[in-house]
Amino acid sequence: MSENPRVTVFMPVYNGEKHLKEAIDSILNQTYTDFEFLIINDGSTDSSVEIIESYTDPRIRLVHNEKNLGLTPTLNRGLEIAKGEYIVRMDADDISLPERIKKQVKFMDENPDVGLSGTWYKKFWEENKREEVVKYPTEHDEIKAEMFFNYVMLHPTIIINKNLFQTNGLRYDETFHGLNEDHDLFVRASFTFKLGNIPEVLFLYRQIHISATGAATREHRNKFLIPFFKKNLSYIDTAPSEEDINMCLLANHPFVKISIDNLNKFDKWLNKILEINNEKNIFDDKYFKNVLGRAWYLACWSNTGKGLKLFNKFWSSTLSRYNPMNPKQKLFFTIKCLISYNK
Repeated sequence: MSENPRVTVFMPVYNGEKHLKEAIDSILNQTYTDFEFLIINDGSTDSSVEIIESYTDPRIRLVHNEKNLGLTPTLNRGLEIAKGEYIVRMDADDISLPERIKKQVKFMDENPDVGLSGTWYKKFWEENKREEVVKYPTEHDEIKAEMFFNYVMLHPTIIINKNLFQTNGLRYDETFHGLNEDHDLFVRASFTFKLGNIPEVLFLYRQIHISATGAATREHRNKFLIPFFKKNLSYIDTAPSEEDINMCLLANHPFVKISIDNLNKFDKWLNKILEINNEKNIFDDKYFKNVLGRAWYLACWSNTGKGLKLFNKFWSSTLSRYNPMNPKQKLFFTIKCLISYNK
């Protein structure tokens, strides 16, 4: 391994023995070879260290935390000690396809104004052999607008320009304890330099089944979403009230049944956010209208049984402010409203 590798592949590990070998092999078998493979062991108590130490590849650099620090502090330590010009993230239970690093380095070399980029990926479920390709937006303005509500960059697919990160003082916020620390970082980065996603599947993401009720899952997610949305709202220069936070949570859980009154409140709130953006030009107007419009469409879609009052309200707001749907979606929404109303 070179003393000055162009790339650091960085993988934190905590009790990852189950899928660790598969993850390591996927990196060591990359077609791009000028990298160090920085693995930080965060106090594992299983056989993770033994698995890592069984490899003799000189590109592997194993570092140990003195105690279990948790994911976010470990991520910051990795940013600090990485030697590469670029930092490629990797998780201990996923798989990088052989051309991943080569294509990501090429993309960053050709786009020096991009400080962080990801890729499309394939989710897979081992228990039922199901697969799903996830295609995120690729242009910076669209990614930036989408991140107001949505997660549109997969953390273990990213590559970072280390110099741009250091120059702008970007680090993970350690108040986020392993949830949304990546989304928060990406949002802050989007106000600093350009972001991108390569429109090609270069990563396999293992989907872990979570056996929890819908309400329990929402409550758990909301615990971590609330501080994230408080920060996110500050970027549009509005003092986030409790209602602002609740509206963001509704946009993040669009299939919850709510009353007509709450739908009206959501509609007014979306309009308020849209007007702020029109004044300050924070997000690209076309993409931001699509983001807000989709949130409005999904909330209404889940509440079509409310009758013609909702139907009229939906169309008056949609046509006056944004047009998030294609013709097929408009037809399906209309049919669903009519069926629900006739029931």
